Amino acid sequence: MFGTLILSCAFSAGSTLIPSGFDTRTNFVDLRFSLVFSPRVLSSLAGPVAGAGAPLLSSLWFPVEQRTSSTAIGYVANNMGVSLAFLIGPRVVPNATLNSTADRNTKFHQVRADLLRYMYGSFGASALVFLWIALYFPSLPPSPPSVSAGVQRASFRSGVWLVVRNRNFWILSLAYSIPNGVLAGYTSVMDVILAPAGISQETVGLIGCVAVSVSTVAALAIGFMDDKFRGRIKLFILSTYSLGALAFILFICIYFKLISSVPLLYISLCLTAVGVVSVSPLFFTMASELTFPAGEAITNSCLSFLFKLISIVFLFVLSVPGVSTSWMNWCFIGCLVCSLPLVLLFKEEYRRSNLDIRVETPEQETE
Repeated sequence: MFGTLILSCAFSAGSTLIPSGFDTRTNFVDLRFSLVFSPRVLSSLAGPVAGAGAPLLSSLWFPVEQRTSSTAIGYVANNMGVSLAFLIGPRVVPNATLNSTADRNTKFHQVRADLLRYMYGSFGASALVFLWIALYFPSLPPSPPSVSAGVQRASFRSGVWLVVRNRNFWILSLAYSIPNGVLAGYTSVMDVILAPAGISQETVGLIGCVAVSVSTVAALAIGFMDDKFRGRIKLFILSTYSLGALAFILFICIYFKLISSVPLLYISLCLTAVGVVSVSPLFFTMASELTFPAGEAITNSCLSFLFKLISIVFLFVLSVPGVSTSWMNWCFIGCLVCSLPLVLLFKEEYRRSNLDIRVETPEQETE
């Protein structure tokens, strides 16, 4: 676990240092493309730790009654970075308005300087985390916090096979990856999508920051509630997905000017984020339960891979010439609604938690 985190932080730091140091200082098109593309590869290599790291840490370091809440804390730490990006990005690199050729040259140099400042700041944050983990981060606690934490996980090959043949896991994965993958792609180009509705880049950044922050608080609350009222993951997911669908229908009405209200615009997007994003820790926890004794890293890496694949497919459509952005609204609401039957289809199985309960209960009775 220690080595994985070190590599992840190194990839993350490198992904921001490379373009900031070289990309804007060369006139060779091929080299510039490589220096822009290669950091994204490094960043992607660090990505699985953000998704699979939290469930693995929670299983190794926390008892049964704290697993979902600890997973939620690890998951929302990544979301807080996204929230800060929404807030900081448009302010560090503001949208440039061009009035003339001379103005364009001036603005170009200003934007380049702003981008460099933004990337150096990102590198500094990644490097700080890298040093923190390198100096101190124990791989395991002194003693296992639960019975299942001390159980030897299946080998990599056996674990992959357990995941691949688990039909229940793939139903759960689709229920998570389809709406969340589309939403991730949607939010990454939200300023482009909302531009036809007359919403500025700065406003979009503020909406994104507020929405992610609210969904972060909701994820923590739901994580703690699931630990307190165990065995109700499907109910939590169904309830929040339904809330998200209703909220986004309200947003569509605002987008197409059937309703005119700025407060409702904020509220609808915040509730959409709450409805979809806040239950993500429950999906990671449930996936680990379904595939036990496969390793949590293998299980949740598969979950993260499917999520990213769907997001890539969604964004790829934007490269088709002549394609507008309004279809993205209908695509997201359709994916979210279609995920509800998938949530109903998957069967809750608590294999890992049941092992802890079966072993710990007789010990308590003996005492």
